[in-house]
Formats: sequence, structure tokens, C-alpha cells
Amino acid sequence: MKRFIATVLALALSVSLTACAGTSSSSTPPKDYTQIIMDTRTDDLNESYAITAGQNGEQPTLSLDPNGTDEEQAKSMIEMQMSTLGLPTDDLASLGTYAYSLSLMNVQAYMVGIFKPASGSEETVRIALENYLSNLQRSFENYLPDQYEIAKNGTVKELSSGEIVIVVCEDSATVLKAIEDALK
Repeated sequence: MKRFIATVLALALSVSLTACAGTSSSSTPPKDYTQIIMDTRTDDLNESYAITAGQNGEQPTLSLDPNGTDEEQAKSMIEMQMSTLGLPTDDLASLGTYAYSLSLMNVQAYMVGIFKPASGSEETVRIALENYLSNLQRSFENYLPDQYEIAKNGTVKELSSGEIVIVVCEDSATVLKAIEDALK
């Protein structure tokens, strides 16, 4: 009797593992947010602005580094970016999967980012990005009129697929549409 129960349990385990394996192979691969951002930009922007990416709680890295930044500089720059964006650096897992590019120089309003926060962290990420956009708009309001217009036309949008997209650049509506199309 014990041998029969052990055989039935082993068979059940085998069937469940096979079913799980079948499910994972048919699931869609994760989207390459870095490539999507690169595809929405001009060559000049891709040659000028790094793209930072991260996933699953791992330390973010420069997924596009046109300037050949060394490891220590990259780490410092990423910390400054995350602080500027107001994103939770103490719980990287809450950020889920993301890629973004922004100007840290106070003479250009530029930010493009795609974030797929971990479940339950959507509001935290969305609010951080909305606050960043609001602060960026205020910083250019009485400073550089052309950059203020760009910042004023920036947007943070939560998509039905779960991604939160921020776009602050020239022709932001076209860039947002291109990102939305790429994420479909």
C-alpha cells in the first residue's frame, strides 16, 4: 500500500512539473524596455544619454552607456538618478522591471522611462514619477522657457498592460504613442 501511494504521489508530481514547464515555455518573454526607449529616440539622443535598467530587485545598471562610464561613476550616477526620481532605493524589488533615461543637467528637460512595478507598488512608483515631473516643471517655469514648454507637455501614464510610462521630451506625444505601440 505504501509503495502504491508513493507511486501515485510521484506520478502526480511528475504531471504537475510537466504542466508547469509547459506553461513557462508558452509565456511571452519580457519586453526589452531599453530597446523600446532606444527605438523611440534619435541617434543623437542614443549617443548622448545613458539608459538605466533593472529588474527583480537587482542593482540597476547602465543598459546603454554611450559615454563609457566606469563602474564607480555609473553607480554614483544611478544613485543620483534614483534620488532625483524619488524612487525607493531601499526596496529595489518593488520597482519590478524598468528602464529610463534622463538628463541630470539643469538646462534640459528630458526623461523617458518605462516601469513595470512589482504588484502592490504601482501607486508608489506612479506618485514618485508624477512628483518628479511636477518638480521638473517648477524648476524650468521661470528659467528656460523652451525647456519649460517641454516639461509642461510631459506626461506620466499608467497603461492597461501594467507599465507606467513617463515621457518628457520634444514631441512627447509621438514618443508616448511609439512606446505604447511597442508595448502592445
